[in-house]
Amino acid sequence: MKRAMHLARKSSKPESLTRIVHFILDLYRAKSSESLTSRNYLLSEMLFWIGQGKAKFPDISRSISDLCKYNADGMLDFITFLLNDKDSNSASNKTLISSCIDALKHWQGKRGGYEDRIKECDDKLKILSSSVTVTPDSERTAQYTVPDIVMPFSIDAKIQHSKFKYDFFVSHSNVNRDWVNNYLLHQLETKLHDNDIAFKGCIADRDFTPGNTIIDNIIDAVKHSCKIIFVITADFITSRWCDFEVDKALIEMLSTKKKEDCIIPILLEKITDQSFPEKLGHITYLDLTDESKRFEEVMKLKRALSIQLD
Repeated sequence: MKRAMHLARKSSKPESLTRIVHFILDLYRAKSSESLTSRNYLLSEMLFWIGQGKAKFPDISRSISDLCKYNADGMLDFITFLLNDKDSNSASNKTLISSCIDALKHWQGKRGGYEDRIKECDDKLKILSSSVTVTPDSERTAQYTVPDIVMPFSIDAKIQHSKFKYDFFVSHSNVNRDWVNNYLLHQLETKLHDNDIAFKGCIADRDFTPGNTIIDNIIDAVKHSCKIIFVITADFITSRWCDFEVDKALIEMLSTKKKEDCIIPILLEKITDQSFPEKLGHITYLDLTDESKRFEEVMKLKRALSIQLD
């Protein structure tokens, strides 16, 4: 998925969008034994990436058609998810739902099997269209699209820990900035399902104060963040700035304001035990190296962030 996201950022063709949404649908299908509610965060993730595709590519109708052709079950669940969404009356949502239904009708006309479910969704869309006032696109777009730039925007995030300016600060190498800015921040600062929490984070690209020295910005970020997340990779280990951020976090951990669980290392790529930062060796880390389990690990991370510090 990491490679697919990178290609989606760099590619000028919508096929890159198809690849990443296919992956999410495959993961959604692999979790079919779980309740629909527990899988809704994957549908939220899918909506996010389709929104990115709409923002970047002039026409994603081919991608929608391919998705409906090869994964009708998942797309019908996605349509149902959109119809039940609190912003289902937005013009963008209705257009997307209509496009999905049209594509499903096209493919099912050739092979059949889903006529009843498609008709049910189509009927719900017609009822929705005739009974509510359409929400302007401008009020909805920001919830599932992110401009094709490096610096992300905080969408749903509100501070959860009242003693701090930020719920978390992310320390990472410059090589991993795109993954942090375009994936991790979206996951942590967005409410992915009804029982989820949207946290408020701090990252260098968006939140560091222009004109301040890098050292002062790092010190302020560590001091004013409830928890510090370290994205451990080979590049992180060799970065002198990341090493400085580790030192500041450990010093802050010894203060009366924070406890040891204020530090959360996450392993993004496999490294040897000998290479793992010795300063963080006594702290349990989250393993995000297995992409098939990455969503579950991110949800563990959100649970860890929700723990209030005394």
